[in-house]
Amino acid sequence: MPNIDIPIEEMNKTLKVTPAPGMAETFQQTGLLQLELVNLSNYAIIFPPDFNIKLFLKSGDEWKTTSNLFQYADGNTEIRPKGEYPSDALVNLMPSLDSNQTSTMLRVVVLGKVEATNKVVGAYIDIPLP
Repeated sequence: MPNIDIPIEEMNKTLKVTPAPGMAETFQQTGLLQLELVNLSNYAIIFPPDFNIKLFLKSGDEWKTTSNLFQYADGNTEIRPKGEYPSDALVNLMPSLDSNQTSTMLRVVVLGKVEATNKVVGAYIDIPLP
């Protein structure tokens, strides 16, 4: 995937991303997606205000980048290690989709840094588009 330095097979090991409850209905009504990020590691993970979200639309066999229209507040977000509270966080995003788009799949990639090591970790989820 463009602009992602972590191999896809290394993702979803330290961090997991899942749809938040009610996400499909909210997306159909407003274009807003809400996802839950869960820390699977023994260390805190730090995210910048936009959670380093990268969005891709599937076009044939390729993933092409698209914009995130959601505006984030300033300040980093810390997700505590597994077993501590809170070891998860909700994140909103709004993919830029034009009315003529033919893609049927959106890939959301989220990147953060392990606080103890500064190692970049990531997770992704593929979301079918209506």
